[in-house]
Amino acid sequence: MGNTTKIIIAVVLFVVAGVLFIKFQSGGETSRLADGAKETWVFVCTDCGEHFEMSREEGVAALEAAPVRENPNKPGGQQTRASLRRQVLPKLIACQKCGTEAAVRAKKCEDGAYVPMIKPDGTKGECP
Repeated sequence: MGNTTKIIIAVVLFVVAGVLFIKFQSGGETSRLADGAKETWVFVCTDCGEHFEMSREEGVAALEAAPVRENPNKPGGQQTRASLRRQVLPKLIACQKCGTEAAVRAKKCEDGAYVPMIKPDGTKGECP
């Protein structure tokens, strides 16, 4: 095989690899939200313990409207990723069940329980 043929084969392989990479990167998200389904966010109230869902758009709007909460006990010393995360506490939104400003984004655990992604004190929420 000549050098020109090798170069053409290499270019074709790179193009195919690029197309496959793009297809698999975007395909997962579109297939997960197929048929007009909208992404939903789950929140859990740290006062009453109830969870509720909002569309992504509603959740973003609620969080943008919520005031920023500074941590009065900011960690000192060397700045690490974890200490920077705890300088500003997660925003709290109104619970749709009890009405208190105590709801944070949540994740669903394997046992079906909902726990805060980030607790109101800035620490990471953990599944039981």
